[in-house]
Amino acid sequence: MAFQEIDSHGVLRCAPEANRRCTIECIHNANEYTKLGLIDMWSNKTPEEAYNILKSEDVSVTNKKDKELQLPIIQKFKESVQTTWRAAVESGEMEAVLSPSRRPSFKAETETALGEPASPSVKGVLARPQLAPSPSVSTVRFEADSSTGQGAMLMKAFDTIHQQGNTIEQLSQQLAQANAEVLQANKEVLQANKEVMRLSQAHTDATSRAHTEFANAVSKQAELHVQLLAEQSRERKKDGHGPGR
Repeated sequence: MAFQEIDSHGVLRCAPEANRRCTIECIHNANEYTKLGLIDMWSNKTPEEAYNILKSEDVSVTNKKDKELQLPIIQKFKESVQTTWRAAVESGEMEAVLSPSRRPSFKAETETALGEPASPSVKGVLARPQLAPSPSVSTVRFEADSSTGQGAMLMKAFDTIHQQGNTIEQLSQQLAQANAEVLQANKEVLQANKEVMRLSQAHTDATSRAHTEFANAVSKQAELHVQLLAEQSRERKKDGHGPGR
């Protein structure tokens, strides 16, 4: 509704950028693209188009009853604006905005401003007022109150879109963090495997060296035993205890 306005004839239309009554500030994980997306989505939508979007099943709201209660109000938004405009003009509340020479005049409900019979579809609707052109009179805008049913409905829809964007952003960040943790864990596992392989190779080398040293020791012991036996044999021969005596 902040993207809507009514012209000096009471006709509801999409407001140009300079006449919009909203300021969008991004918070949390929202960024400039979120802001531009909202503007692009709603700035050129009529109440009928907004109704068709918001009634879709893929638009979720905190309170599901809001769709049942508020969507019909959006359907009547245009008619409500025209009724309010006409009541303001007829009661003289528009005198502060429009000069007497530019104040719209109304025909009977069954006639248009040109004096032609009105069709049933426009009976009772504000007729196009006869206004003298004047570039000095600015467009009168319809101020939508966010506390009204229509404003609350749209604000909840915006909140839902924003919350969904936050959820997606948070999940993306969590996924990225999980991927980083998995990558780090894989690196640590790879490093641990390298260390296990190094220790295993060191153990194999140590075992091999031990076996070699043990075999060398056994061989040396056998060699010494043979030398000892040979020495003992020589000693016996010197003492006359050799073979044959």
